Amino acid sequence: MPDLFEAIDPLGRNVAIPRGALLFACGDPASAVYTLRNGTMSLFVSLPQDEVHIDTLVPGSIIGLPASFNGHYSTGAEALEDCEVGFLSHDRFLELLEGNQALLLAATRMIAQETARMRGLITNSCGLITSAWEIAGPRSATRLRGSLQSVTRPRG
Repeated sequence: MPDLFEAIDPLGRNVAIPRGALLFACGDPASAVYTLRNGTMSLFVSLPQDEVHIDTLVPGSIIGLPASFNGHYSTGAEALEDCEVGFLSHDRFLELLEGNQALLLAATRMIAQETARMRGLITNSCGLITSAWEIAGPRSATRLRGSLQSVTRPRG
C-alpha cells in the first residue's frame, strides 16, 4: 500500500505558516488537505471559554484529512513555530483519491486509525475525570461516566 503522505506531498503548493497563525479553525469549510513539511502544529478543539490541545503534529503529518470527506474541519490547527506545509485543494485531493483505489484505501485506513486513537483518548479521559468526580460523590461520578462512555461507543 502506498504511503499517503509521500504520494500527495509533491502535489501540494508550498505555503509558509508563521508561528501563532491558524491554518484553519474548527468548523471552517474544508478547503484543502495539508502535508506538514517543516515545523510543528497544534490541533485543538474550541470550547465556550477555552481551547483544548488534542495533538501535536510533526513533519510527515497530513492535516485536514477527515474534513476532505465530511466538508468541514472538526478541529483547529495552529502553528507552534514557523511551519511549511503543502497545500492540496480539497477538490484536487478528492479527484486523486477517486482515480486511485490504493490511495483511497490508505486514506480510509488513516482515518480509521485516527478515530480509534481519539476514542482511546476519550476513554482514558473518562477514567481520569470519573476518578476526580468520585471525590465529589458516587452519584455524580456515575452520571458523568455514563455520559462520557456514550460518546465513545460506535454508532450503528
